[in-house]
Amino acid sequence: MGKVKVRWKATEINRLYPKTLSGKWNYKNYVSEEHYRRISAENFILQMNYGIIPFELWDEKVSNGKDPFEGFSEPASQKIKRKMRKLKKVLAHRTKVSYDKITFSGRYKALYISHVNDYLREKEKV
Repeated sequence: MGKVKVRWKATEINRLYPKTLSGKWNYKNYVSEEHYRRISAENFILQMNYGIIPFELWDEKVSNGKDPFEGFSEPASQKIKRKMRKLKKVLAHRTKVSYDKITFSGRYKALYISHVNDYLREKEKV
């Protein structure tokens, strides 16, 4: 018998599945409700301090069919969009995924949002 050829390199697997799926994406199931609420509140505050619309509010407005930038002036909405693009560039560099494929909705939404929260925690040293 010869060697079995590996089709997936370890770096490709780590890029596609950076941590265990259940541990990273279903975080709520592994901690107490109080701890989950505290972490969610901290993430909300970190996102507000960074100058972006928090993802929960974004999802709520989009699901109701409203414009997420409703109530913001034009310069303020441009500033928020610029910060979101900066976060996408940071995530593209960290996850080794092309900039165009990173979205904060869809299949990998929870993964990218958790990476954003980790980045903001590192930046604020929380």
